Amino acid sequence: MDKKKYLAVLSIVILTGIARSAEHDVKQIATLMDAYEKQVDSIKVKYTYKFPSAEQGVYRITKGVFAQKRSEGFILLDEKEQISKAWDDDRESTGYVRSYNGEVTRYFEHETNDHGYHMAAVHKVHNQQLYKTSRNPFFYVYRLNHKLTIAELLNTPDVSAEIVGEEEVDGVMAVKMSIQRPGSKVTEWLWLLPEKNYLPVRYRAPLTFEGEDIYWQMDWSDFKESDNGTVFPWKIESRFSDVAEPTIIEVDEVDFSSLTKEDFEFAFPPLTHVTDHVLGTKYLTTPTVEMEMSRVKESVAAQSSANNDDKEALLDKYVEKGKASPVPESKVDNTVKGVECKKKTALGYVWPAIIIVLVLAVGTAYVKQRRKQ
Repeated sequence: MDKKKYLAVLSIVILTGIARSAEHDVKQIATLMDAYEKQVDSIKVKYTYKFPSAEQGVYRITKGVFAQKRSEGFILLDEKEQISKAWDDDRESTGYVRSYNGEVTRYFEHETNDHGYHMAAVHKVHNQQLYKTSRNPFFYVYRLNHKLTIAELLNTPDVSAEIVGEEEVDGVMAVKMSIQRPGSKVTEWLWLLPEKNYLPVRYRAPLTFEGEDIYWQMDWSDFKESDNGTVFPWKIESRFSDVAEPTIIEVDEVDFSSLTKEDFEFAFPPLTHVTDHVLGTKYLTTPTVEMEMSRVKESVAAQSSANNDDKEALLDKYVEKGKASPVPESKVDNTVKGVECKKKTALGYVWPAIIIVLVLAVGTAYVKQRRKQ
């Protein structure tokens, strides 16, 4: 264990002893929370977020991956979203991937545009706040929302916080804390687990909506301890008291192993239109051989279909025109009808010749007869 890690662990052990000896002192709890929240240097968490829609049984579902290496400033967020009853891997999703490897930010959109391309960009600009989404469970550990930590709230001037006792929450004993913000008449309530480094297990804020007293509540559960001793909630629920279904965040995987720069870099897939602000260029990533073969097959099939359609359309047009105004026999092209017409015409020239021959024969016989007389 290096010196930096040793000092971090030692400070946490000392703070834990102080907090417990002080019987849940608010300021010491805030200090302990801040230390534990910041001790996580590397983390990679995969999660599923489900938000109930107005239609029964239909959810806004997000599949996400969040990774961070705090000491280097590396960070990555990949979120795909669908609105459906259940997640479908074969269905196109909306959402994006954004990462920063200490040098450049990469941005990629999962949804394709009208031309069938993904859109992407590379630039120097980096905004840490863009990675703190409301779907990401990492930003609900020691936090009441994805922007404010509990320690920050408790250390805010004029915020009044007090330990009011202990209560059982979901079968475990928790420390109950009241919180009064400046200028607010509402008392917020927070339940913490002293045996799990004062991780929050429940938060409740009373509200008034259309004259009715309701409350908004968050519940953390399914706590699991990793190999490095870090405790993490694998399920987070939030709801309004007058709404039947909660919003649920479930952790699918979590890893606290040390991450490297390569973990925050990704290649843009084929057929991605990239705007590179660092190099000052734009380009389209090349398709794979399989994609090219598929496109060729689709093009050939479409062309063949179009040719057959054209032929059938032309034949239908010819038949309909023939029904409307029959073409005169003399103007018919060299078709079966044309051949028949020529046969009939040839036969018409034979009959006059036969008549002439008969007339000449009868006349000759008559002259010979008169001479004999």
